[in-house]
Amino acid sequence: MKSWNSMKKNVGELGLKFFLKIFEIAPSYQKWFSFLKNSKVPLEKNPKLKSHAMAIFVMVEYVNFEKPTK
Repeated sequence: MKSWNSMKKNVGELGLKFFLKIFEIAPSYQKWFSFLKNSKVPLEKNPKLKSHAMAIFVMVEYVNFEKPTK
């Protein structure tokens, strides 16, 4: 939990780095993201990718750390 708290200060940047690493390892995965098709913007500068990455990391935080309701 402590490590996640320090990470969430930079969630946008870390999320982007996460996806860039995935695409470095498996470039073919880019085709799964409609907003990347035909984009002339480099991945590291793509605002839609950064926004998506941040949304995923925020969702992971919510799923992992929210207390379940009874």
